[in-house]
Amino acid sequence: MGLVGALAVAAPSHAVAVITPDLVPLVEEGIAVADPLAFGFDAANITLTYDTVVSVIFVSEGAGYRSTFGWYDASLDPTLPTNRNVIWNNASMAGSGGSLNTGDTVTLGSFAAGSAIGFFLTADGFSNASAPTYYTNTPYNPDGGVIHTVSSLLPIEGLVALGFEDLWGGGDRDYNDVVVAIDLGPTNVASLPGIPENDTWILLLSAGLFMALTLWWRARPAPAVILRAAPPVPHADREGL
Repeated sequence: MGLVGALAVAAPSHAVAVITPDLVPLVEEGIAVADPLAFGFDAANITLTYDTVVSVIFVSEGAGYRSTFGWYDASLDPTLPTNRNVIWNNASMAGSGGSLNTGDTVTLGSFAAGSAIGFFLTADGFSNASAPTYYTNTPYNPDGGVIHTVSSLLPIEGLVALGFEDLWGGGDRDYNDVVVAIDLGPTNVASLPGIPENDTWILLLSAGLFMALTLWWRARPAPAVILRAAPPVPHADREGL
């Protein structure tokens, strides 16, 4: 099923709506993305205009690797391990070698205006600490500055959608190996470069997956709101093995 599948959204009223995408997803298992910057935003440009609390929401993963995901202060050299902050040692879904579910959230803390934030993925880092690490700031990537991320903005919800490719040299370039949403708040996202001028940005999302996340996000004041992804592809059948 790849990145996008039917999602069950448990609402505060405990009513369940199943959202099945009817668009061909732009980030799906084995489907190459020709231009990773075509999603409307370069994740190397995450700089805050206003003070805020930053959180990261796990959306999905489509990898055979059990990778480590985290963040760094983009004003520092992230190739130094001491400058990297791990969010998930194993950013894999439950049933796919890990324990994460769509909607799992980690709060990174309070950040001052002017803070520049980057994100990294150590491919198979849970099993191999010396595995290559890829960054949203592409000049640091060990395979010659290959772009390993796609990203798009959800300005109303205040989210940045971010997908990573975990294979050396860009691999199959499907960028769905770890997918997250970064909560910066609407005012900060509105200040980032690259917001499309019309509603075509919706078509740049992962065809329904982020639509489902958006519905969940709008209902988030009720703590009972959760998202559950459809059963993932068996771990042994997926890329990276």
